[in-house]
Amino acid sequence: MKKSIKSEDLQGKYINLREVELSDAAFILTLRTDEKKSRFIHKTENNLDKQVEYLKRYKMLDDEYYFIVENKRGEAIGTMRLYNMQDSVCTSGSWLVSHDATPEEAIEGSVLVKRIAFEQLGMKFLRYDTRKKNKQVVTYQKIWGSRIIGETELDYYYEISREEFEARLGKMYKWLARLKAMRYVKHNTGLEEIRRKIADILGIPENRVSDELAAGSIPEWDSLAQLAIVSTLEE
Repeated sequence: MKKSIKSEDLQGKYINLREVELSDAAFILTLRTDEKKSRFIHKTENNLDKQVEYLKRYKMLDDEYYFIVENKRGEAIGTMRLYNMQDSVCTSGSWLVSHDATPEEAIEGSVLVKRIAFEQLGMKFLRYDTRKKNKQVVTYQKIWGSRIIGETELDYYYEISREEFEARLGKMYKWLARLKAMRYVKHNTGLEEIRRKIADILGIPENRVSDELAAGSIPEWDSLAQLAIVSTLEE
């Protein structure tokens, strides 16, 4: 039987989680068929009826948690999932967020799901896989100190322990707070080392790092890139 999670444990600082409902099918389908966001996930057929049927099957499971991420206004902005439940380890996945989510909202969904896995479900380890070409998420896994426990031609397989998670949680929330209204380029554009680091993280030529460049102004500077910049510049 699936363990019930108290509503207060689904409340974050910037977002809330709730269990997915059949009425969320259209929102989920929009995320999973978005050309940019679907580059590094399993392909989903653009068929609403099939998405509804998938959610109906999920509702019959007792070993999986599928969450909708909502901002504090109650608007759906993303998804997260916990599955492959074993005695002391489970897998986290289906991490997708809408273009409307702020950096701190986008990332806290992942943080809160980790907390649920460890603090509410009693897991000792959490696993996830990431496409090797998904450079921003690979960087994010490194920030957490996640270990690579396997790989294929396409994917890295990661694992993090509860102890490792707890050791970094406070710093992660500090970085999330800094994500609000962060504009490192605007305030530090004269510092060549900072310009070089930002260009390296974004994977762009250094001459593109200018006063006009800021979080969200180019596709490369998304929420995860913003977090990588914050964490790197504070080292």
